[in-house]
This record gives sequence, C-alpha cells and structure tokens, in this order.
Amino acid sequence: MTRRGVGGVALAVAGAALLPLRATAAATSLDEVASLGAQAKALREAARARGARAAGELGRGFETTLSPLQSKMLAIAPDGSAARTQAQLMQGHLLELKDALAKAEFSEYVSKRTKQAYPGGKVERELEEVSDTFDDFMRLMGVPPASAATPPAAAEWAGRYSDPNHPRGWRELSLDGTALTIVGRDEPNGPKWTLRATTAGASATIDFSPKGGPKDLAATLSPDGRFIRFPDNNAWTKLSPWSGRYADPNHPAGYRDVTVSGSTLTIVGRDEPKAAEWTLSATVDGPSALIDFSPKGGPKGLLARLESSKIVFPDGNAWTKSD
Repeated sequence: MTRRGVGGVALAVAGAALLPLRATAAATSLDEVASLGAQAKALREAARARGARAAGELGRGFETTLSPLQSKMLAIAPDGSAARTQAQLMQGHLLELKDALAKAEFSEYVSKRTKQAYPGGKVERELEEVSDTFDDFMRLMGVPPASAATPPAAAEWAGRYSDPNHPRGWRELSLDGTALTIVGRDEPNGPKWTLRATTAGASATIDFSPKGGPKDLAATLSPDGRFIRFPDNNAWTKLSPWSGRYADPNHPAGYRDVTVSGSTLTIVGRDEPKAAEWTLSATVDGPSALIDFSPKGGPKGLLARLESSKIVFPDGNAWTKSD
C-alpha cells in the first residue's frame, strides 16, 4: 500500500473525531468541489514555486479552500462508498499539512520511497497528497479523470472580467505565451492600472504590488473558463465580449456603456458630457443584437453586429470599444 493509503488511513482514523458534521448534500455540488480542488492545486503550485514566501497565502488557503474542500467532499459522498473513504482520508492529509505548515517545513524534501524532489518541502508533498486524493474522489464520484484534471486552454484566460469588490469597474486580460497582462479600472472614471502575471495551465501568479497588494498572489481559472478564483474566495467573472464602454463617432464627447445578462443587452449612455443619460435594451444572439432605439427616437429593432472591438450598424456607423 502507498504512503497515501497507509498514512492517510491511520490519520483518518485517529482524526475521526475532528471530522466536521456532515452538511446537507443538497447544499453542495460537484461543481463546488471541483472549483475548490482546482484552487487546492494552485496552492500546491504556489508552494512549489515560492516555498516559504507563500506561507501566508497557504495558511489562508488552508482555512478558505482546503478545509471547505474536505467538508464538501464529505457532504456529497454516499455513506459507505469508496468516495466517502477518500473524503475521510483527506482529513488525514490536512492534519499532516497543518503540522508541516506549523513547522515551516519548506526546505527541499526528497521522498525516500519515490526519490522525487519537492522544492517546496514537506508542505508541497502534503499538498500533492491533497491533490491526488481530490482526483481519486472525483473519479469515484463518476467524473472522468480527464475532465477532473485537464485545465482549460491557456487562451481562455483572455477576456473582460467583473470583480464583485469593484462592481463599477472592469479587468481586461490578454495573454502572450504564458505572460498575462491585466489592465483595469476600479471605477468608470478612475485611474487605469496594469498588472503582470505568469500562467501555468489553469494556475497563475499575479503581481498585485502596483495596487498595493502581494507580488505573487495565486489565482485559478475555473474548469469552464468563466471565473478566476483567488485564495480569499473572491472570484472575477468573465463578461460577454459585448460588454464594455464604446465611443460613437457621431457623438465623440459621449459614451455608451454596454452590459449583458443572459440574452439581454443594456446600453447606458450620454451624447454629451452634460446631456441626459439614456438607456436602451437589446436582445443578443452571438455576434448579433437587435437594439431598441425608440427611447432615442430611432427604430425598435435595429440590427447590430459585434466585429472584434466594434459594434457595427447597417448605416456604416461603428461604435469602437474605448475602455
């Protein structure tokens, strides 16, 4: 039996009294477990890449990611199933990880059994056990290993995102190889800032120091490519490609702010800085939209198309994304 089998069973039994009370299964989904599992793997990458410099992030991640992961695994695993055994084994690995973190065991560690080296020390080794146990759990719950373990395509990082901590702002991500550039504003007319990051599959390390944050914050792209999740449980949500602020050459001093919810597109704008603000609605279908311009005295169903960073109209006018 592997170290994970022997040591994990022993600790799971010894720590049985520490297992959290079983939550209501209906309140937890496999998607939630998958998201937390991806964040757990990002923590392992942080330990491997930064060692002791990631200690604070790993400590926070233990509370915000790893403990909830084990609790949710336990909540949805059927009684008496092999998957439930993995959820219980996870508790043992978390106990060992907690001990390694308390002892700051970040010095390079070489496994006596496999001879594999761990630059992040025993902390990284225990996080590997967590990741492997998560993968086994997902397989036993009927999620094929490929979909549980395969990260989204690197290109899926690119796009515009919203941040619930700054609901009036935006974050625009572009990718060049493994280098990620993040340009954003926290308020519509606030200063524009730029962050840099490096990616490795579904994991990224972002330098938030230009905004007064850490230089090496871990982030994880969700399996469906729709969210970027952080260790504090904040998540940026990818927006529709229609979303953004546009300039209309017919009203160069004005603006058009476009937001999308499902198939409904909303446009809020002004034609002049001191003019009244107006709102239009539209139905969007892929790269096409039918816009109701009647609040501005125009047609109710004007067809528009999204072409790259422009909204193009039948009369040849085109709004260009400016922010």
